[in-house]
Amino acid sequence: MMQRATSLVAVNAPKHVAAFSKVAALVETPRGGPSSGSGAKIAGRSRFYKAVGIEAEGDGYCITLDGKKVRTPSRSLLQLPTKALAATVAMEWDAQREVIQPTTMPIMTLASTALDHWDFEFIIEELMKYLQTDTICFPVESQHQEKLATRQEKKWQPLRKWFETEFGGELDINYGTITKLQHDAVAVNNVRTFVDSVRQ
Repeated sequence: MMQRATSLVAVNAPKHVAAFSKVAALVETPRGGPSSGSGAKIAGRSRFYKAVGIEAEGDGYCITLDGKKVRTPSRSLLQLPTKALAATVAMEWDAQREVIQPTTMPIMTLASTALDHWDFEFIIEELMKYLQTDTICFPVESQHQEKLATRQEKKWQPLRKWFETEFGGELDINYGTITKLQHDAVAVNNVRTFVDSVRQ
């Protein structure tokens, strides 16, 4: 059972926060086993704790399992900014049964990822890779699948047009191939500038 303090926080938290662990507990582990990432080190482990609690820590709150503070996979203290958020993560831990399933702990996973991967330059580089793999840049060839090609053109062309207007350059399009895209350099730089501005 969670400590009484945690339960009181959950009662006072928004309804969607209080209900979150109930929804998360219904999520099944996908085929192929638990997902990688922040839960990789605990996936499949038997529940090794009895009590889940919350403690004030600096300017935020941390989660405790039998009095021991939870840490991220990189061994950083899992310190959260609000009681409501800490209560949500605590409920995810408390909802675990005999075996810990990280896939039923999405807020814990997001919090760990945010704390462990704070290198903005790394994040920007990872996001920029999606420009090379976006589906709308790889339509089928009309001579092979005319009906599908027509539908793709109807749905995707407006998106490509918006992108080109918004970021000032054309997208490279590969029909029926998966070779590396060569987008307009101006557009790529403008996208990078936009992504970088989001962190301000």
